Amino acid sequence: PLVRARVIARASHAELRATHLQLATLVEAAGDHEAALWHRAEAATAPDEELAAQLFELGDNCRQRGATREWLLAAQRAARLSPDIEDAALRLADAAHAAWFLSDHDQVERLYQEIRRMSSTARVRGRVALAYGQEVTWRDGPLAGYHFLTDEAEAIASESPAQAAIGAGLAALAATLALRADLALATALRATELAAISNDFSAQMVAQSALGSAQLLVGETAAADALLGPAEQVAVAATEAGMTEAEGIVSEVCLAHGYAERWDRAIELAGGMLRRGRKAGALELVAQANTTLAELAIRSGRWSEAYGLIRTTIDDPDWGVPGERAWVHGVHARVCAALGREDEAVVSVETYEPAVVRAALEAGARILNMTGREHEEEMLELAAEY
Repeated sequence: PLVRARVIARASHAELRATHLQLATLVEAAGDHEAALWHRAEAATAPDEELAAQLFELGDNCRQRGATREWLLAAQRAARLSPDIEDAALRLADAAHAAWFLSDHDQVERLYQEIRRMSSTARVRGRVALAYGQEVTWRDGPLAGYHFLTDEAEAIASESPAQAAIGAGLAALAATLALRADLALATALRATELAAISNDFSAQMVAQSALGSAQLLVGETAAADALLGPAEQVAVAATEAGMTEAEGIVSEVCLAHGYAERWDRAIELAGGMLRRGRKAGALELVAQANTTLAELAIRSGRWSEAYGLIRTTIDDPDWGVPGERAWVHGVHARVCAALGREDEAVVSVETYEPAVVRAALEAGARILNMTGREHEEEMLELAAEY
């Protein structure tokens, strides 16, 4: 790798471009279309919509198989190759979503600011709000996420009611996380209103899921069932047909059943997610299903069962991006504390300071969450040392 890096550093731009084009031809002839596409993208010197569209599609394929870093790189490169400024902004919004899954919060912030400078159309604003809203919720708490998503949804409601409905639905779910039943119910009703105007299937699904969860939170079980039943049926049918993005709705409905203590139905839904994940070889979906099952086991007091489920996920070295691993390890720590296994729980440290990293690692921390590139060499040396 060092020799390769040195050769690349000394080569001229023209030499690199010619090499990428030659490699694209060679690997395409060998049947590796994906590698050929990457080489053509590296060789490109001007915007090219056909190449950008192919690269963006490749990024989506990477997303579906759990290759999140490749998804981020493909979406970014596709944006840079896009002749149309709005298409470029939308593709960067997808890259921001990938960066969030990688827990690269500095990157999410940079991309968000860049996108806002590029375009402020309702379509772009709605798409980037969905990605950045998750960042705000994670960074500043669910109420901050709620206010951000609500403001963005209302700003685009007249121009793009479908995007606004999805944003309002996610805002309602953020309010549910904050246990603010009043905000959750009012915002979910607004999402339903916008979804009806848009006549958009995805918007209607998100709005119905949010409203059902909010109604369960305020004790309106019968009304929640009337909404969650159809949403559950459609979402499950969509996932069975290969629409992996509908798994998020299935997960929300599953946890809603858990709120209402309908354990059998919740476990049945999570089990379906697990089967589909195994069948598709989607490791992230398998981990999500196992962790959802563990959450349900915790809520029903079955701590030993939760421990077995979460250990199954943690012991698999090949799944997951940092954001998802943090969620799983958080559940694991709760289970270990309840079962008297504190020594087994994994502790993470996030800091910019090497001295803090050393102190935390000496105290037993086992995960170093690096944010940004400052002191990178020192951080990596400390990780290797411990």
